[in-house]
Amino acid sequence: MWNNNEGNMKRLVILILMFFIVLCFINAQGYSNSTFDLNFIWGDFGGGMNLSSDQYNYYFSVGLFDFFIEHNNSNIGIGISPLQYVSDYDSNTDDWDENLYFLNAAVYWNPFNFKNIILGPFVSINYFSIDSWSRLNTSDYIFSAGFKFMLRTYIESWRYPFQIVGTEIGYRNVSGRHGFFFSVNVDIIILAGVFTAILQDEALTSIRDYEKYKSGRGGPVPFVPDNPL
Repeated sequence: MWNNNEGNMKRLVILILMFFIVLCFINAQGYSNSTFDLNFIWGDFGGGMNLSSDQYNYYFSVGLFDFFIEHNNSNIGIGISPLQYVSDYDSNTDDWDENLYFLNAAVYWNPFNFKNIILGPFVSINYFSIDSWSRLNTSDYIFSAGFKFMLRTYIESWRYPFQIVGTEIGYRNVSGRHGFFFSVNVDIIILAGVFTAILQDEALTSIRDYEKYKSGRGGPVPFVPDNPL
């Protein structure tokens, strides 16, 4: 089935790249006015739990290239993302499932005029996925509805709506299976920052250990291959 859909996958990848280029252009130009506010973030990551009558699922997700259009007068917003990766643990099968969704959209309403807080109802849909990295799946979907909370701040020099933390709670329908869910996510820049800090710390530790070893003040012996190239 994967080979039969290779042409569709190529077209889909091209559409995603075009979509990403358009979003970057819009974000660079700063197309916002008194009526609409357009924002673009690199993505978000987080996790949560799905609960139904016969099972529970832990999951984590990563969304890339999140684009938001918000109507300033009504405080109604639309979020679109071309890539949403979801990995969830099924308590019935004791196994992890992986899906990459290409059609991801949400509509939300923020009834309060808080500057950096979104708090209100929302609905969202995730559809058209690659199931377990092996086949296109046009029957799998995730429909969610409930309440959203998002705390964010703007990086003034870039006008980037940095998402500090976001939570969602409510009803969820996963391919016909009804239940409830709860999730927490943060800006993907935080993940990048954590990885960068870990790598920097490991690099500094290695440098200090090597300096101690060379100066004769102790420290672990550095690894030297038997046959260096």
